[in-house]
Amino acid sequence: MLLSAADRAAGGSSFIEFITVLLIFAIVLAIAYGVTRWIGNFQKSQNTGKNIEVIESVRLSPSIVGEIVKVGNRYICVALSKDNATFLCELEESDIVRSADSPVSIDFGSVLKKMSDAISGKNSPDNGLSGAKESDNGLSVGEGTDDRADSGSKS
Repeated sequence: MLLSAADRAAGGSSFIEFITVLLIFAIVLAIAYGVTRWIGNFQKSQNTGKNIEVIESVRLSPSIVGEIVKVGNRYICVALSKDNATFLCELEESDIVRSADSPVSIDFGSVLKKMSDAISGKNSPDNGLSGAKESDNGLSVGEGTDDRADSGSKS
């Protein structure tokens, strides 16, 4: 069927409307991303103090967290729950064992690449992940498949 000139013009304007809506959507996404980053950085700067620092935190039960906190020059151990905070003891600086490793920042891109390589089979035996083995059940990739059709027993 042949389209009339009015139908072709309407099709062209709908394409322009689609591109306009897509452009507006991209602008809204960019503004939302920028505002989110700005709020995150603002809150981070508000929460950094010079007198209080959480040294270590460990979950003791589903509702209780134990923390070692440096307050000024003193180290204290507290237990925190949903409703209250309990002072447990004061620690000496010599009692605190700080690991040489500071919190490791993980690059999402490298983790994604390692995982995609692991899925596609283009990886080293340890997958680049901490302590992960190629296979815990003793089978390597490709073992355990049913190769009866290739074993020469064709009927």
